[in-house]
Amino acid sequence: MIASEPDADGGSPKRLGRRIIVWGSGGKTTVSRRLGALTGLPLIELDALFWQPQWKETPWEEFRRKVAEAVAAHPDGWIVDGLYSRAQDLVLPRADTIVWLRLPFPIVFWRVVKRTVLHLVRRDVLWGTNRETWRSFFSRDGMIVGTILWRIRGLPDARIRWLLANMATGADLIELSSTREVEEFLRSLESTRRQEARA
Repeated sequence: MIASEPDADGGSPKRLGRRIIVWGSGGKTTVSRRLGALTGLPLIELDALFWQPQWKETPWEEFRRKVAEAVAAHPDGWIVDGLYSRAQDLVLPRADTIVWLRLPFPIVFWRVVKRTVLHLVRRDVLWGTNRETWRSFFSRDGMIVGTILWRIRGLPDARIRWLLANMATGADLIELSSTREVEEFLRSLESTRRQEARA
């Protein structure tokens, strides 16, 4: 049974497990990296395992092998950024904490547009040797159109809850539905870590 157990003051849980999945859109990589900095756990970024140079997709069987090897390489814990459908069975049953970003679509879409434009202007390298291009900006496989299609065709919340309840039976679920909740959650963790460091 997945459940969020709030603090006495009604906030998000301050303590996390050691096998964490960050799922959703609108900042999961930023949240994953901040959690990694706070916990010291290694970050497994699934996009980095999936995308090859020139935006070539890794065949699914090879991708599954990479994910399984990455998880096995860190038996003491990990943070998985993302959750590809064909690798869910490799990570969900092992997770003890799932951070689910359920931000409103306007926020998600704006962040994707802003991030993509910054990548284009700065010529950022993504996952090896890949870069965003103006040609792909509005292409079907680009981040902008891709985000819209993901929202239209994505799993409804009820299906996600069913999936988590049946595949992540030992995990605590932390739902964050606004930017305020995300920041409060992270600040709560940071405060707890500072207190532990002083103890």
